[in-house]
Amino acid sequence: MEIRKRSSRPRFPRRHFASRIAHAQTPQKLFLRFLALVSIGLVLTIVAPVIADENTPAPELTSPLPMDSPAPAPSPSDSQTAPASDSIIPPGTSTPSPSASASTSTSGGASKSESATASASPTPAAVANQVMKINFPSVLPVDPRALFRSLPSVNISGPQYLLVCIQATNIRFDIYTKNASDTLFNGQRLANGDLTSDLLISGTTDQVVAILNSYGGMRLAGTKGPLGGLYLNLRLTALTAPSLDPVHCGQASSANTLIIYLRSLELGQNLIKKAITLKG
Repeated sequence: MEIRKRSSRPRFPRRHFASRIAHAQTPQKLFLRFLALVSIGLVLTIVAPVIADENTPAPELTSPLPMDSPAPAPSPSDSQTAPASDSIIPPGTSTPSPSASASTSTSGGASKSESATASASPTPAAVANQVMKINFPSVLPVDPRALFRSLPSVNISGPQYLLVCIQATNIRFDIYTKNASDTLFNGQRLANGDLTSDLLISGTTDQVVAILNSYGGMRLAGTKGPLGGLYLNLRLTALTAPSLDPVHCGQASSANTLIIYLRSLELGQNLIKKAITLKG
């Protein structure tokens, strides 16, 4: 009976099944399915990167290690002493200072020792022997119109320490650096009264001579006119130590007191006429 029912059912060939499926896929349904697929693709495009970022572990931040800077090379000026001064004035010799020491001791279970050292610079004074060799010109010729004149090279020998006092009227003295007042030489005060009419120079004999002869010699400048007819007074005193005290100027011996006369050259301006015979 069952077999008969199955045999009575209508049978469709295979081609009818495919046509049914194609008939079921209408354009409207296909469009809706396409929109659904596009929507799903957009959702996946937006959501997928977010999920990937959340699952990705954060990178470890490492701070850069500080680089050791190379130590600066020592400068030659740090380890070497400064060069000596290029001054043309020779350095002075050091004078030993007298020193005295005393010690006392006591007995009776305790001993005590005390020592004291006192040092003092010697007081400058004129030495007993004032003999020295001086090479100064007694007469200095000058142009009658000249307002400036340099003292020629001088030479002094004999004492260890010397004081030179130079005075004049209407003359200004200029030593060492011209048009500048100089008092310190190699850190020592060796002059007083530069650019004035009353000049004192004291130090070793070599220092005094070097100052007088430096940079072309001491310059003489007339303050009220030409130098012709003026005088310079020089007094040289040998001392036990350098001193710029003008009191020692009066202790110079008569042999060491000099006068330099600035004599004007006789330059005539007369017009001389004389006949000249020409030979043909």
